[in-house]
Amino acid sequence: MKQFQARARAEEAVYANKQTSEFLIQARGLRQLGEWAAKELMGENTPGVAIYAEALVRSGIAGSDAFKVVEDDLRLAGHAESSAQVPTRFQEYLEQARNLNA
Repeated sequence: MKQFQARARAEEAVYANKQTSEFLIQARGLRQLGEWAAKELMGENTPGVAIYAEALVRSGIAGSDAFKVVEDDLRLAGHAESSAQVPTRFQEYLEQARNLNA
């Protein structure tokens, strides 16, 4: 019985580790998306780039909701052509983050 419990705890630990890794990958991808969007909105060397990216990550918004926020911000700033690139950019950033995590 102790072996069964030990195996169950080990599987729970592996699952928790995978969930933590995926959360960090998503956060890194969102941060990069936020940095890209902020550079489109404000310019390359603006101090607000890091603030915008951090706010996007800390907002707790994920997936398509995060896309909508960034797309809306870009559209409101007059960058409609950039807003169409948001999902593609996010997938690129997620792939980069997964490669770094591997």
